[in-house]
Amino acid sequence: MAGSVDVLDGLDEVAWESMTHAYGAATDVPAGLRGLIDTDPAVREAALDFMYGSVHHQGDIYDSTLAAVPFLLRVVADRRPPGRAAVVELLAGIGNAEHGGALTPREARANAAVGAAYPIFLDLLTDPEPAVRAATCTALLACRDRPAGARAALRQRFDEEPDAGVRTAVVAAAAELARRAGDGAATGTWLAEVLRDDPDHGVRAAALTQAITLTEHGGPPVEVETALALLAQHGTGPRRRRADLGELVIGLSNSMGDRLGQRMDLLVALLRSPDRRRRESGVPAAGYLVNCWRADYAPLAVLVAEEVTRGRAAARAGAYQALGMMDVHAAPAADALVAALTDSDRIVRDSARDGKAPWVIASDSGAVVGPALSALAGTGDPRALPMLAWVLETEAVPRGIGALVGRYGARAADLAPLIVRRRRELPGADQRRSDLIGALIRIGPAAAATTDDLLAEPLDRGAIRALGGFGPAARRAEQRLTESVGTGHRIEAAFAATAIWRVCGDDSAARHVLDRYGDDQYGKRDMTSLIAAVGAPLADFAPYLRDLLRDEDFWVRMDAARALWSAAGDAEDTLPVLAYGWRESADTRRATAEVLARMGPSAAPARPLLLAELRERRRCLTPVRDDEELLSLCRTALEASG
Repeated sequence: MAGSVDVLDGLDEVAWESMTHAYGAATDVPAGLRGLIDTDPAVREAALDFMYGSVHHQGDIYDSTLAAVPFLLRVVADRRPPGRAAVVELLAGIGNAEHGGALTPREARANAAVGAAYPIFLDLLTDPEPAVRAATCTALLACRDRPAGARAALRQRFDEEPDAGVRTAVVAAAAELARRAGDGAATGTWLAEVLRDDPDHGVRAAALTQAITLTEHGGPPVEVETALALLAQHGTGPRRRRADLGELVIGLSNSMGDRLGQRMDLLVALLRSPDRRRRESGVPAAGYLVNCWRADYAPLAVLVAEEVTRGRAAARAGAYQALGMMDVHAAPAADALVAALTDSDRIVRDSARDGKAPWVIASDSGAVVGPALSALAGTGDPRALPMLAWVLETEAVPRGIGALVGRYGARAADLAPLIVRRRRELPGADQRRSDLIGALIRIGPAAAATTDDLLAEPLDRGAIRALGGFGPAARRAEQRLTESVGTGHRIEAAFAATAIWRVCGDDSAARHVLDRYGDDQYGKRDMTSLIAAVGAPLADFAPYLRDLLRDEDFWVRMDAARALWSAAGDAEDTLPVLAYGWRESADTRRATAEVLARMGPSAAPARPLLLAELRERRRCLTPVRDDEELLSLCRTALEASG
């Protein structure tokens, strides 16, 4: 760019060839930096994509990232180059401006490099471009050693700022500084003044949202009535400045965090409002609340169900989605969903689905089960089963139908022959085959009548698992399963050995597989799963499992601990590993809770973990059904542990 090339003086003197980014040598970084100041917007956009995609890939910091910072700062400090707001945002990302926690050594170096530009950012707060001023508010958060100065500069900027979008950015940055300091009193009081006095509804909404987050940091309390009053004013300002009302409600609800009583009061008041727009605005937030937090949501489900019956077309579609997010908590809405499904077209094209409750939505990319039927199946209501059976008969098997049927377990046994037939009609590599066999696995022994149908095809992993789940009723599958042990891949062999144990009660196949693959470094989890399934008859493999408790792979250690309890009843060596895994990863908790529930009194040392989980208000698993199953297992384990 003529007149601005000097901001990149010295660029070619940097040893970029000795540096790297996400995709190798950093020799292309100079071209990317030059592209950021090109007069062509398309070139600037491509250069920005390169910087985020390679030099700052997924937030990572490379030596080339650090080397680029001085040039990026020169670009933003010179008011001539176009597109500087995007470069300020890039600098904020490199400096971890929005992350107030601990940094890795390399992140700390990047933060220091960006934070050292504090004087530049102060100057940019008065830049002629509103977008630059707004981006700078966030970038100031990278100046970790200047919180007081940043706070004062932001307040001054707010008092002088004519642009509502920039004032909104100031509000967000000032509140973040207060949260980091753990002192929300002064900023919370100021935000109350902004909420009262600012002429722009969007700025007032931002002030309210941020003020709510500061109450747990000593800020003044914010009443639900205040939020409702603000929402009542929505739409009175210029249309170009109106935020989507539903998004505003989601933001307000999220800002209340674990104050679930307040959040429920807000949403119930909206869903009971005589004003249609306010009622509709509460629906998406209700779905998100149930999806993320633990509570009794029957009142919300009932109110969302009313939108199914009385809402306009777009509102009904939103209600179906929200009820689907509620999962098992949508049970009070089952009658409304059944009525909507009964009165709807059964198959529609994607473009025609608004307001309808189709059983199947067809498109050029394939068919899916409609959101209303998915929501009904999520509740476990038996009235969905005939509808799911009809859907299974449609020409194009919808994606995900097996997962919905599988939720019914043995209650869906009548659908098992149909599931097997539709699976057989699909090509071997079709992912829907795995989905359908998953339903058969969940149905379990009640689907044993389909044994011969499964044996009529080559046995894949899913079919082997399903046969094992049928138990002794699938005894005639023993020969085919034995063949899979001898000829299958390691994974198929392990599944087949597990199935033989469950079908025949014979552990010899399991021993054969363990002897064959026990030393396979890639098969450790397959072997531990096999031992866990067979249990006590393989107690002599306890030394093997104890060795795996020290494996470098976290998940191998978790699997080995669960298998050690199953095979040898060894709580002493098992519990410390399981407890560590519980604290490190929520994804371990459901499987661990199943083991603890079987341990009985031996699980007593884990009671503090179980009690803490039951007291926790935020969900640790999704979907909701999985999280609720975890809570049920925790209660069972607590009761069994005495």
